[in-house]
Amino acid sequence: AYEITGKYPTDQLTYAWKTFMQNHPHDSICGCSVDEVCREMIPRFEKANEVGKYVEEEAKNQLVSEIDTSVFPKDSFPFVVFNTSGTEKAGLAKIDVEVDRIPFSSLYPTDGYNKLSEKKSKKYHVINQFGERMAAIVSDEKIRFNYDLPKDKFREPYMEKYVTVTVAMEQMPGFSWESFALVKADYESNQESMVIDNGFGLENEFIKLKIENQGSIQITDKQTNKTLSNLLIFEDVGDIGNEYVFKQPSEDQAILSTQFPFEVIVAEDNGLEAKIILKNKMLIPESANKLLKEEQEKIVDFRYRKAQRSEKKVSYVIETEISISKNSKNIHFSTKVNNVAKDHRLRVVFPTNIISETHEADSIFETVIRPNKVSNYWQNPTNPQHQQSFVNIHDNEHGVTISNIGLNEYEVVDDKICLTLLRCVGEMGDWGYFPTPDAQCIGEHVFNYAFELHANELDRIKSYHRAHQLGVPFIAKQTSIHEGRLQTSHTFIKIRGLMFEPTALKRRSKDNALILRGYNLGNQEVGLEIFKDGKVPKQTLNLLEEPIDDNKKQLKAYEIRTVEI
Repeated sequence: AYEITGKYPTDQLTYAWKTFMQNHPHDSICGCSVDEVCREMIPRFEKANEVGKYVEEEAKNQLVSEIDTSVFPKDSFPFVVFNTSGTEKAGLAKIDVEVDRIPFSSLYPTDGYNKLSEKKSKKYHVINQFGERMAAIVSDEKIRFNYDLPKDKFREPYMEKYVTVTVAMEQMPGFSWESFALVKADYESNQESMVIDNGFGLENEFIKLKIENQGSIQITDKQTNKTLSNLLIFEDVGDIGNEYVFKQPSEDQAILSTQFPFEVIVAEDNGLEAKIILKNKMLIPESANKLLKEEQEKIVDFRYRKAQRSEKKVSYVIETEISISKNSKNIHFSTKVNNVAKDHRLRVVFPTNIISETHEADSIFETVIRPNKVSNYWQNPTNPQHQQSFVNIHDNEHGVTISNIGLNEYEVVDDKICLTLLRCVGEMGDWGYFPTPDAQCIGEHVFNYAFELHANELDRIKSYHRAHQLGVPFIAKQTSIHEGRLQTSHTFIKIRGLMFEPTALKRRSKDNALILRGYNLGNQEVGLEIFKDGKVPKQTLNLLEEPIDDNKKQLKAYEIRTVEI
């Protein structure tokens, strides 16, 4: 957008970044603080998020106003899809497309609503810039209140008729956009079902998933013909530790979701996306017993505590939406929990059947290799580790990548990847007794993560890119029919080098030069080529964005590469 306007939102981004960074002292960001500190973090995140939404909306408006959409029919409704991740991405892009509106200034809102509802409903399909029909799902027409906030006048409220459009994007390049249009159709689209086994399974061309008898899942990768069972088992144990350190009671046994009844519901099956909901209906202790409070007040070191879990049980329903899309190898999970229990840890467990001495995890500018077993000097009976976006176990034949959004704790136990969803404790810990009732995490939570089986090293690296993309959905924006300076579809930056993971594309504050940063996902030297408008980067920079004498096309093992374009 800067190339159109000559303006860059440096001040807004700096404010958002500084606000965001106020949440990053090492005890704050990992939740090892008193409740007041953690509560204060929430509005900072919200402020930074609102600035981000504003900057995104401004950039989208500036771009779509200059993207040429004159190739589409005059009576169509064009929109643009952006892949803002730096790597090739497949999946589903979703957008609400307005097909009619009546401003408040023309009709009283209720009358406007009634007039829109009286109009005959239409059917639509989606075409690309060449007039080719796209694989897409278009909902029935709906009516709602909406508004514009122009910069040069007062608010403009209206009632609008709209449809929700879902388009299947196949291998869209990183840092690119593509334009489409919604056109009227006189026929229904064919929808192939991806739900199998009477709602107890999902299947596309890459994977097959089945709900097993005990409420876990089985997944088969069609490329490798590998099948894994007993996946997605929820494990609950007591936690009498503190915000810093997990401690399971000495006599505690894990409670597993497979020990209880479950229910399966089909939620979606539209030909592009299929979803089933798995409800695990567990019973777990309501808290630790009374001894824990006494030991906390006496400041008994957590290692020597004798408290156990309460005998009283509470109902604990775990609802997981399991979804696949037509052109994706990933299985996505969205787990909802209304946490009503205290002093416990909830994890989801994925056995891999892979015997390996090491595993890989996403770290800061690095895919770190860690041993699966601890050294003889390690005294803690557990070995939780930190990840950013993914953890992976593989051997010479196949591997498993578990990706996540904001679930930073995991543990590898034998062949299992255990992903922590909740740790619920009642004190800060460290050097005294500081009660933290908010750290019991009472209330509703939603956890998002994904599973992927892969074959060779090439597929493994692609799974890492997909893990980073999990939190970067396609962005879409409706526009009008018009000519423009920008191409209908375009790749802004072209990168040749699968091992390169972009982490930033921005303007340098002192002169608005275009800066691209990324790093080598692996531990071997690889080739890297970067192009913008057919030109290679002007120079290589250090992390302070100062020039350095290094313009090689090779990317060293674990290297962080910053370039000025």
